[in-house]
Formats: sequence, structure tokens, C-alpha cells
Amino acid sequence: MNRQKYHLFSEILEYPGPKLVERVRECLSLLVETNREASTKLQQFISLVEKLPAGRLEEVYTGTFDLQVVCYPYVGYQLFGESYRRGAFMVALKERYRACGIPEGSELPDHLALVLRFLGVLDDEAEREEFAHECLIPALEKMAQGFRDKDNPYRELLGALLLLMQEAYPGRPETRVTRPEDFLGNRHGGAEGNESCAQCLGPATASEER
Repeated sequence: MNRQKYHLFSEILEYPGPKLVERVRECLSLLVETNREASTKLQQFISLVEKLPAGRLEEVYTGTFDLQVVCYPYVGYQLFGESYRRGAFMVALKERYRACGIPEGSELPDHLALVLRFLGVLDDEAEREEFAHECLIPALEKMAQGFRDKDNPYRELLGALLLLMQEAYPGRPETRVTRPEDFLGNRHGGAEGNESCAQCLGPATASEER
């Protein structure tokens, strides 16, 4: 997935603003010839969004990402819940954002929009692939499972993003994170020996919250 798509999805997943549909159409123009299934989901997203007044769309966004735990847009939360492991993951992300020149905002560092922005500036393709397999795809899969309302436009948006990530980084199911123990323990030398998530993010190290 090219960098422009990461940046566009990052903007689309932020709190809805007046340029939302414009950004979605820009993203759609990049997908229509390469990924029809994802394009269809984005078209459905636009169709549903355009039916909603701005105030109602803001309510839907808040209800989707702030009130439903399974749909919280925080990658670390989806992987580790509210634990020290998520804290270590966020510290590691914050270190990498600083190194990449990504400004700190009001959102927590594991917010999906920020994670996508990070992937959009990351030069190391091998690291991007590892992060996608170990962190982003499993988190998106969990988020996607939480939708029951077929009329929720963000169901289609996250579905499109998940399809694109799975297409860009296929296979390797044996390395997928299904439990925090797999990610923090087996891959990095044991849960007691190295409990930092920073290993999957490169050279930056995260201090453990206890």
C-alpha cells in the first residue's frame, strides 16, 4: 500500500470534518482500478455518510469509536487491553514518531489515525510489513468484528482498510498476534525477560509501566 493511501485513511479516520467526503473520493480514485472490493466498501461509506447531517455523523463517529469498547480506534488497546503492555507499546510508538518527525497531538500514540500516519512515513518496508502483520492487521480484525449495525458507515471504512492491508501484506498467519503473550513472550525472549513491545518497532526501546 503506497504512502498516499496511508495518509488519506489517516485523515478519513479522524473526527469528521468538512473535507471528509473529498478525502474519501481522493482515496477512491487510487483504488478503483486496483482493488474493486475495497473500492465498493468506500463507495458504500460515501453513500451512507452523505445521507447524514454533519451533527448526526459526529454522533455516529463518537458512538462507534468512543462508546463501543471493541471499536476503540486504539491499536494497542485492541492488542493488549488496558495493561502495562499497552503502555510499553505506546512509549515505543512515541519514540518512533519523534524520530520520524510526526508531531505530538492530543490523541494517544496508538490511535489508528496516528499509526497509519507513521506507516506512511516509514522508509523501511520490512519494518512496515512486520508492524502490519504483528500489530495493525490483528487490531483491525478485532475492530471489524464488533460491528453489528450494517448502516454504520465506519463498518465499511474499516472493512476497506482491512482488505487493503491484507492484500498488501498477505500470508504469515503463524506470526499473527492472537494473545499478548505471543507477541511479548515468544517472539522476544519470554514475558519476564523482555516485556517491551518496542522490538516490533525497530531500535527504539520502551520503558515498562509497572
